Amino acid sequence: MSNPIALFDEHKLLHDLKHYLPAQAPLKDFIHHNSLHAFQTESFFEALKDASDTFGYRTYLSLSEYRKMYQTGRIHKQVTAQTIAENKGEQHLDFWLDKMINQEYDENVEPKIGALRGCWKTQPALD
Repeated sequence: MSNPIALFDEHKLLHDLKHYLPAQAPLKDFIHHNSLHAFQTESFFEALKDASDTFGYRTYLSLSEYRKMYQTGRIHKQVTAQTIAENKGEQHLDFWLDKMINQEYDENVEPKIGALRGCWKTQPALD
């Protein structure tokens, strides 16, 4: 009779078990649809803007977060100035820097989908 310990092949066992174990942790919820597929034909930044407008997603950091990174040097002032000069012209550098650093902007996002759902809820005959 052969020794059962000598017949145990841990590498084979792990290889066989690997087919039944997920490569990633299980998802909490089943997701059957990529809600961003409508934007995949757009350029990256245009898709971010449209996803934000449509669904109300926050696709960027807040303006205060960017300003803090600029003030602490994480966003380089020289690179920022060069980029503004290249895109807006050297003569407009001070104007655009002032807008970037000081101007107040409304960062609220009014998602189109939320507005549509709100209308549906107010229409009594619409399910």
